[in-house]
Amino acid sequence: MRLALAAWRTAYLPETREAVRTAAAQSDQAAFTQPAQVRALNAPYWLSSDGRIFTTVVRDKAVQWDVSRQRQLREVALPGLSEGITDVSVDARWIAYRGRDGATVRNLANGASHRIATGPWTDTDGAFGPSGRTFVVRREGREAGAERATVEVWDVRRERVLFRYPGGDPDGPLPVLSPNDRFLARCTHDGEQLRVWDVVERRRVATDPPARTQRLLCRSDQLTFTPDNRAPAAGTTDGVVTWDFHADRARPPLPMPGKGVNAVEFDPTGAYVLSWGSAGLALWRTDSPAPADGCPRRPVVTFRVETPAVTDIRLDPRQGVLRYREGSQAGVVRTLSLHGLISPAWRKKARTEAAFDVDGRPAASAPRYGARAVAADGTVHTAVNTRDGIRVTQQGPHPGSRTIGTRTEDAIAIDPAGRTVVTAEGALIDVGTGRRRRGFEGEDLLRTAVFSPDGRFLAAADTQGRLTVWDAGGQHRIAVLAAADSTVERPALAFSADGSLLASSRADGSVRVWDTASPRLAGATLPTGGGPVLALGFTPGGGELRIATAHLPWRSAQLAPGRAADDVCARAGGGATRTEWRRYLPDVPYRQTC
Repeated sequence: MRLALAAWRTAYLPETREAVRTAAAQSDQAAFTQPAQVRALNAPYWLSSDGRIFTTVVRDKAVQWDVSRQRQLREVALPGLSEGITDVSVDARWIAYRGRDGATVRNLANGASHRIATGPWTDTDGAFGPSGRTFVVRREGREAGAERATVEVWDVRRERVLFRYPGGDPDGPLPVLSPNDRFLARCTHDGEQLRVWDVVERRRVATDPPARTQRLLCRSDQLTFTPDNRAPAAGTTDGVVTWDFHADRARPPLPMPGKGVNAVEFDPTGAYVLSWGSAGLALWRTDSPAPADGCPRRPVVTFRVETPAVTDIRLDPRQGVLRYREGSQAGVVRTLSLHGLISPAWRKKARTEAAFDVDGRPAASAPRYGARAVAADGTVHTAVNTRDGIRVTQQGPHPGSRTIGTRTEDAIAIDPAGRTVVTAEGALIDVGTGRRRRGFEGEDLLRTAVFSPDGRFLAAADTQGRLTVWDAGGQHRIAVLAAADSTVERPALAFSADGSLLASSRADGSVRVWDTASPRLAGATLPTGGGPVLALGFTPGGGELRIATAHLPWRSAQLAPGRAADDVCARAGGGATRTEWRRYLPDVPYRQTC
């Protein structure tokens, strides 16, 4: 990001404009790396539930960092901490470490402490519950000649046992508590059976999951609970698997391509699920209905991750980002932008059509079969396919309509003046006279097209995914922007008002923006997420691109280079340092870029 910004500040060229636009929109927003002077080999690490606070223990000191601001919050010295450290609560306020007669739980901010009086901490492990108010302890022992473990749930502040189970298994992950501290889930040592206990009533919950569901949940190393406290869940080879023991049934799984899910985390509200597997990181909405065609549910967005191991995946709705810790023994936290996908405007029911008006505002309606264009004065022209031909309608001060073409022709574009209609067969029909002329020589059957508002260009995408730019008459090909890729998706297309920019959606859900004065460049790539792109539109002046997807009415992407550069400065926490400048631009004098 900073390199792209430095290039644009150094040379204002089409290439650097594309680079800074792409940098402003890229998902990889920031990386926090623990400074070397406070780093130790095999030191433990924790990330708070929102991913904002990073905690580590180095040389008997608990050190905490603000990830987003990349600054140290506090350093607390505690004798014996490095050897005795046990866990840090998910809110990053409390740290637990063992001693001779049990464990101490200490507040890192104000120094308050509590005792977990378990007796000698030999063959004992423990962890905080999700609320931070409880602490789960497992102590190994022998009973009737066999190894057994006693599991206890402690109230941290009252320093007393809430629940004790003497017949636990000494191996495998610790039992896990529900967010409200009411239920405890554990698996038998053979990884075959799931057990759920009511901590308050001190009884086992009657539930009978299918044997396969129990095996999938218990063979995961990261069993957890859903935020509604009703169901254990885990990332498995089948995706995210959940068993609702109140309803005594499985919830719809969230499948992931590849080899399944290695880790799963729920946000505290229960609206979202984060998963990590061989296909990368994925964000899901739990209220998304299953598709009507019977296909599996799809995540809101997926991110490719290069590192072989990911831990502590976290969602921060307030900042609209996802954070994760890279590797199991690495002090690196990466932040990914969610591009406005965490929005109250999210619609549970997916839309199939959308359009924008000339000022970039969402249109009230969009033709399902046909084309739509808006003149500079706001007059709307539509070309709709009917049984009698193509129905061309003008809405505005002088409304009217007429039918042109034949019933076998499909309209895919109409110019903003309402004078010319483009058909899928590559014909351009004069609306006033009904005369037609052939265009787009050498192209396949067209799927969609769009005229530039200034009357200079005509962009067309064929059924094979090839995207080309022509003169407004469709007679002279100016450039091939995208080669054929056998896609079956209909891309969304839009020109800026002056024709200087062209935007096109892609099959992977991203959007590419080209500078029409430099069509041979690759274009700026803007990731979107949220399902297929339904419509694109520019604000006046082309400073922002509006993007409508199946579940969100619109989001904005900055295209004005100056505004995009400001976004890069904000997201990257400033411009390139002198060290970075010397490394990448050694022959250029250093300058401030933010």
